[in-house]
Amino acid sequence: MPMTQAMDCLAILSRHLPGLARILSGDAPAATVFTRRLTWAVCLLASACAGDVQREWPMPYVSRAGARQGRLDVVARFADGSVLAIEIDRANKRASVHKLQLARQRLPALALWIRWRGVAMAPPAGIQLLDLSAGGARPDVLERPTMFPTAHALLHALPDARLAEVFDTLAAAGPVRIERIVSHGQASPEDFWYDQAQAEWVMVVQGAARLAFADGEVALAAGDWLTIPAHCRHRVAWTAPDQDTVWLAVFYDEAGGPHADR
Repeated sequence: MPMTQAMDCLAILSRHLPGLARILSGDAPAATVFTRRLTWAVCLLASACAGDVQREWPMPYVSRAGARQGRLDVVARFADGSVLAIEIDRANKRASVHKLQLARQRLPALALWIRWRGVAMAPPAGIQLLDLSAGGARPDVLERPTMFPTAHALLHALPDARLAEVFDTLAAAGPVRIERIVSHGQASPEDFWYDQAQAEWVMVVQGAARLAFADGEVALAAGDWLTIPAHCRHRVAWTAPDQDTVWLAVFYDEAGGPHADR
């Protein structure tokens, strides 16, 4: 199916949305407020491209937790039959990527993932990424020049992780990265193992989880932490299904041992 008009709309969004994002974030709005503004701007630009725009397009899918009634943030249909499916996020969300992959197959559609905060993970082939954080649009913190650092609350206004785990990079410098991960009942697939090039220090700040290693499992409650050496194969065996589990992880180049401490 031709994607000419959808691709033209994608080019217009890429050209104009970063500037609009900076304007819309000028009064340092809350994250939810800015996301609504950004979605409005996306719909306006897509409509200007002569697209038939619909928000909250149903996109059901099946996750490890069962059937989900997912929804795409924006779907724009054009006169030449092309379709543009858009997800707008402030954090890494595997569910968004999954819905966009399904949209490419089912509609079919050109898929666009708009990210406006943090370090975006590389999307799978076939999904276009518009990373607004690279252009300075980070409206929930807005990190304006100031003489004093801004305090942020690790457990305040947690993202909804019921559909998929949410990853936020809190700080990064050189080979060191500090990340907050929010889980809600997720676990790694049975045949999947992390094999990371860096060591990882990780703490469960809230909730409960179990990590599996080749020689057994380690149970973690709030306040427990451990160090995982580089290339130590591990997976998430379980996270609490009835509450948010919040992890704080530090990735770095030095090696260490997986010793749990309380």
